[in-house]
Amino acid sequence: MESWLQSGAYKTWHCEGAIHASRAPSPHGFNRICSNDAISANATGTGDWSEGAAAVKELYDSATSTSPSGYAVYLKTSSDSAGGANWYWYERLPGGSISADGLGSSGNAKSTCVGCHAAAGADAAHTPSPGGRDQVYTPVP
Repeated sequence: MESWLQSGAYKTWHCEGAIHASRAPSPHGFNRICSNDAISANATGTGDWSEGAAAVKELYDSATSTSPSGYAVYLKTSSDSAGGANWYWYERLPGGSISADGLGSSGNAKSTCVGCHAAAGADAAHTPSPGGRDQVYTPVP
């Protein structure tokens, strides 16, 4: 995952224009999100995301940082989300520690990532961006 992130391949996706403070209820601090076509093309829809939907959240130390200090990544691995179990989750925190790396069926991916993302789109407090749903809080059009 790290070599793919360092290659910058995701930067050809649909990315937010600038680094910003996290949107509630996110704990991710300053960030910028890039969504692939599977998310971007359906960003304001209401149905579940298709298999292959993915995004990268670049994590920054401040709004004026010039490079990410961490990343949070998700990828839907099956058409059925299975409550987050069929999403792959990866997070490297600023400072370098890996807090998640695997499917949302167990471990930190389940307790931390799915534990939060399961609420995406559930109510106004968990819909910080239009189209938030099915484990995704902020789809980037």
